[in-house]
Amino acid sequence: MRFNFSFIPREGENREYDPEFVKRLIHQGYVLENEGKSKKALDRFTQALEIAKKLYTGNHQLVETSLFYTGLTLLSLGRPQDALDHFFEGLEMNKNLDKEDNTERAIYLNEIARAFLMLNRPEEALKYFKESLDIFRRIYNGNNVLIENSLYNIGSTLLSLGKPQEALDYLKETLEMNKSLSKEDNENRALYLSEIGLAFHILGRPQEALDYFRQSLKLCRKLFKGNHLYVEKFLAAIGKILLELDRPQESLTLLSRSSRNE
Repeated sequence: MRFNFSFIPREGENREYDPEFVKRLIHQGYVLENEGKSKKALDRFTQALEIAKKLYTGNHQLVETSLFYTGLTLLSLGRPQDALDHFFEGLEMNKNLDKEDNTERAIYLNEIARAFLMLNRPEEALKYFKESLDIFRRIYNGNNVLIENSLYNIGSTLLSLGKPQEALDYLKETLEMNKSLSKEDNENRALYLSEIGLAFHILGRPQEALDYFRQSLKLCRKLFKGNHLYVEKFLAAIGKILLELDRPQESLTLLSRSSRNE
């Protein structure tokens, strides 16, 4: 979270009540998590948390950091309720340690929202996504990738809640911010275009939906060679909309060209 790992992990070391050892455990867990070894990472993080809580009875940065990474790993292991317990405790400690808005607090809120989504509680997720966005906007002036991600999370969640008009506002802002931050085509842009298309489709505006899905498909074909999941998904969406618009021949032609990878 707030400190940089600048030490070498020492496998097998076992020194309790040593802050440097706690930092090494967190670093080892971080490396293991990035290698996809989440269960081993969780062992390191929980050990770090246990020792940090013995070292510091009150609020402390090492305890907060251990709570955050433990929660993050629990989330990646598909244990959102356990993750929430750690995130909420870490969030409260963050507030006690720093009264000012900070990036870590916004990230806590975002991860809490993700946990609620995994628990199929989108209304609660939306609340925390919005709180996270508010903090990011206060911290960063103008365009920022953290704001872009937050906007998308809110738009996507609103879509899942059956609120396509509200979702459109967030998704369009997400798309514009992505274009401002990167002049190059990118996978996220293709995703945003398709989500806007989906929102228009839900609103019963098939022609606008078709326009955005086609933009998304064109972008994906530039980004990915050969068959790709996104290409297949957007082709199916376009085909469906063309049928709704009573244009079956165009739908058949599109699918025929796709099968020949044209």
